[in-house]
Amino acid sequence: MSRTPAGNLRTLRASDLDLELELPSATPRAVALFVPGLFATSHFFRVDAVAGRSIARILREDRHFIVAHYDPRGLGRNRARRHGHIDFAARVADLRAAVAAVSSAHAGLPLFLLGHSFGGTTIYALLGLGVASVRGVITVGSPARLVPRRPPWEKLFTPATAQLVEQVAREDWVDLAAFSFVQNRIYSGSGNWRSLSLGAVRCLLRATAHCRVAAALGARSGMLASMVFRTGPRAEDRDFTGRDLQALLRARALERESAPLLQQLLAWGQRGGAIALPQGPSLAAISTRVTIPTLVAFSPADDMVRPEEVCAFDGPAVATIEVGRCGHGGFFFKPGPRDVLLANIESFLDDHA
Repeated sequence: MSRTPAGNLRTLRASDLDLELELPSATPRAVALFVPGLFATSHFFRVDAVAGRSIARILREDRHFIVAHYDPRGLGRNRARRHGHIDFAARVADLRAAVAAVSSAHAGLPLFLLGHSFGGTTIYALLGLGVASVRGVITVGSPARLVPRRPPWEKLFTPATAQLVEQVAREDWVDLAAFSFVQNRIYSGSGNWRSLSLGAVRCLLRATAHCRVAAALGARSGMLASMVFRTGPRAEDRDFTGRDLQALLRARALERESAPLLQQLLAWGQRGGAIALPQGPSLAAISTRVTIPTLVAFSPADDMVRPEEVCAFDGPAVATIEVGRCGHGGFFFKPGPRDVLLANIESFLDDHA
């Protein structure tokens, strides 16, 4: 993970949550608030990849942005915060408080929001509530709706899967590394759930240490790392390298998520896909009336989020780009797609900062 000089770090309180700000050495030109996806903390954006410097470091060092890191309630620096029933509405409310705090602290600077995966989905909902202080939005691999999957994808959205999530939750949390292992067995189609008892699945989900060992070995063997985050032995299939995966684990960029939120995602998938706040319009409907400039990036080889789910967020203010085949975690890590993404981000910031 890239290190910021201690004198350039600040803490900002948003409601009862803490944000960490990285200040540039030169006079700040703008602020970028990073919003991580499911199972992730803001450290995801701070990990220097084999392919180059982290996105947080690039914005701070090259563009003189203040970089604001937001960890959702119950994760990262906000792990100890009150975290009873965390669902989509609660996540959006917390992000709204974070945006308000950053806007107030740096009212004279343009504010940009950058979200990966479900972090971008949360931003979409926030846009529907109105955020006049935001100059522009960038989302990466972020679904605006869910669509039915053909086998083996259909296994993700079944009543049995919802039951599985409910039963494996311990103290309202699901462990990240082990959950991802089981989840990716479903994605790859190699899992045979009929022969696995829930007791056996629970044992797998407790095997965090084993998954981390596999990830560490993945630095030498892409096949082993693929058991955790689909890092394949072939370059064309590789999401990001074993070394990048190790860096994410060391940085505690990957943690745990609220079972109610996971169950909500499963319910959306079972109902055919509309993601929305309670009694609110769908995110796809919100996109047609968004006026804030928005850049939406997707990969045609994303194993987690299908392109049509990302491209469902489409309106007059939205520009959509395809960055290449990088899986879901590799947008900021895999050479080629990463270069395309960074070039489009910098062009977007040049146009709107």
